[in-house]
Amino acid sequence: MSSSTLVHRSVTGTSVRILILALALSVLVGVAPPAAEASTGPVRLGLHVTDVELDAWRARATTGPYRRAGDAGTNSPGDWDRIVSNRADFLASPASFRWAGPADPGGCIDFPGGIQYDPPVATSRGLRDAAFHAMVTDDAATRRTVAQSLVAQARVSNLDFSNRARWCLDVIDDLNPGFEIANWLTSLLYAVEYVEIGDRLGGTASFTAADRQVVLDWMYHAAEFMNFDTNKSLRSIFPDRDQKAAPPYTLSSTLQENAYYEKTPYDGAGLTIGGIARYYNNRNAAKQRFVGLLGLHLSQRTDGYVAPTGQQGYTAASYVRDASKFARDFLVYSTYPAGYVGEFERWKTELPDLGWAYAGQALAPILTYVDALARTGDRSLYDFTTSAGVHNTEGTPAGTSGKNWRWAVNQFVSFRTTQVRYIPGHGGDANYRIDGTHGSWQSIHEVMFAPFNRYWQDGALEDILLRTTSAVPAYPSSPASVGQYSVWNGDWGTLPATMFMTAQMPAGTSPYDATAPAPEPIVEEEETVLEPAPKAKNPRRPKALVADYSLACPGFTTETAFEDVAGSVHLEAIACLADAGIATGTTPTTFSPHASVSRGQLAAFVTRLLEVARPELASLVPSDPFSDDDGNPHERSINVLAHLGILDGTGQGRFSPAAPVQRAQAASILVAASSYLGGTPPVDAVDYFADDDGTVHEAAINDAAALGMVSGTGGELYAPTGAVSRGQMATMLTRLASVNGVSLTGVA
Repeated sequence: MSSSTLVHRSVTGTSVRILILALALSVLVGVAPPAAEASTGPVRLGLHVTDVELDAWRARATTGPYRRAGDAGTNSPGDWDRIVSNRADFLASPASFRWAGPADPGGCIDFPGGIQYDPPVATSRGLRDAAFHAMVTDDAATRRTVAQSLVAQARVSNLDFSNRARWCLDVIDDLNPGFEIANWLTSLLYAVEYVEIGDRLGGTASFTAADRQVVLDWMYHAAEFMNFDTNKSLRSIFPDRDQKAAPPYTLSSTLQENAYYEKTPYDGAGLTIGGIARYYNNRNAAKQRFVGLLGLHLSQRTDGYVAPTGQQGYTAASYVRDASKFARDFLVYSTYPAGYVGEFERWKTELPDLGWAYAGQALAPILTYVDALARTGDRSLYDFTTSAGVHNTEGTPAGTSGKNWRWAVNQFVSFRTTQVRYIPGHGGDANYRIDGTHGSWQSIHEVMFAPFNRYWQDGALEDILLRTTSAVPAYPSSPASVGQYSVWNGDWGTLPATMFMTAQMPAGTSPYDATAPAPEPIVEEEETVLEPAPKAKNPRRPKALVADYSLACPGFTTETAFEDVAGSVHLEAIACLADAGIATGTTPTTFSPHASVSRGQLAAFVTRLLEVARPELASLVPSDPFSDDDGNPHERSINVLAHLGILDGTGQGRFSPAAPVQRAQAASILVAASSYLGGTPPVDAVDYFADDDGTVHEAAINDAAALGMVSGTGGELYAPTGAVSRGQMATMLTRLASVNGVSLTGVA
């Protein structure tokens, strides 16, 4: 792309203004101000907004490109004009841009209701575009109107996603209206951010604290509804998926016996689509995109917002973890080294390109989340490469080091150019070639990937996206839509304008700051230690005991060199373990109590505690059962606990030392360690929690609760798949010591 096609504009002055305003006004909406040293790089303002990008959009709203139709090439979209028009429609009648929700089915919302339960796209489009316009133009009055409409929408009784008698878990799976609601809510989440960004920079406050709580709680419960169904769907093919941080998972007996679906991706492929791949579809991808984006949004807030305790005990951290896991697993289980993804099986004779289009709508929403994560400084998913898989998804594509997102997108786009493929039974017939064009059906689905090429900066891909190459025809005058969504609006039509926001951006507007420090750890909910307010209880689930961990640290002081634990409910436990040399800080002055504990770190903590009680363990020379911990600083501790039978690997001779520890896994390890120390297990089996029924760790969780080593997260919940924070682990270990009469005072 020649530099003459770019719009050059100095952003330095405006960036400084934004930085100063952000520092002064961040308290208004509770978004963390940027660090002073980050002023030379992009200042992250939201999921897909930085200060330098906002500067560029403000210029484009006046001078283009993508202001008027055709101003960036033949049939290029008039994005800004469309946004202006949608804003005007919204302001003329804000109430008409709300969804009343699905009609009352007299019970659970279920798929037999079909698309009658799907939200109308226009109800989010006008509100979202009005919010975007108000952010770009600093229109405080419109921001207030949008905020009021969002609050009114969140209060629609038919859309109370916390009502489990209506929005039931374990019913819809990945069908309507779940994923359509995810698309609708993604646009509304963007609108929330646009309002808050505009407020922060403009010195206004469109949401009251109470109204903001209403909107965010509403979205939290919607994400809970979607996340549960996706995880449940995937658990049906991988029974142990919840217990493992990463593949390989154990296949269900059904999939072991019936590995393949009946359709092939294209003529001459020589194989059929694997049954597993069909679970990683565009519907689940759309839901996990919303779940992950909401998790990122909530984890970056600093206004004191605390998410409610849902039925599953999900947190912002668990939403981010589950979305990341889905994205990584998609590359493993639904991406084929031959150059396509599982959704390719959805071709039809009357529309050969339909499977190709569905494939794009599976890839794009996942990458929307991957990109938002990279903008926080975590580029691990963008850079993830794998050759793992099953049922023909395993293998290394020719000319690569493994399957990755850039490769997958280039393979998708290549069907428009170099990949000459036809649907089965029609090989060689140009009328049935898979190339995005079939009669009057003229697709431009590849432009959905324009936002992500800002990361890759792939020149060949850019030429195709911008139509500056003869390899693809000019944009058609009436591009094929994605169902009811315009492709110009990106992934499932959720963005205000893909090209306006991401194509041909000026130099110096990259949102990925290579010099930026790593983001703050995602905050886990603190484990309940103090007695909560009395609540109605199921008689079969009494309150979990809480061991007096001061028995392990008689006479200890809470004075500590760690400056980041003041006020933590885990302060005493952290001080005790640090004084005993069992837990060390992440720096001389920080403990990072909210950071997740890895499996390797947990092994080290537990081994140090056991060596206090059993000094002979220090001379133990254990075997080395795992292949992936060689050279790891925690290798010996891992081997010791494996030798004692206190912990297991993750399969195929691996331990996964860097994987985060889940609360259920921690309970099993605590009970096993207590047994080694001679602790007496509870005599009577008691079911303390409602959300661990049927899990492999249920018995251990109940034993750990009966012994007082763990407590729940409130409301009869334990959140078994939640990550364990360093602060929580400190409390758990001091309780382990107290229960077994191990004194830690004066050890170090």
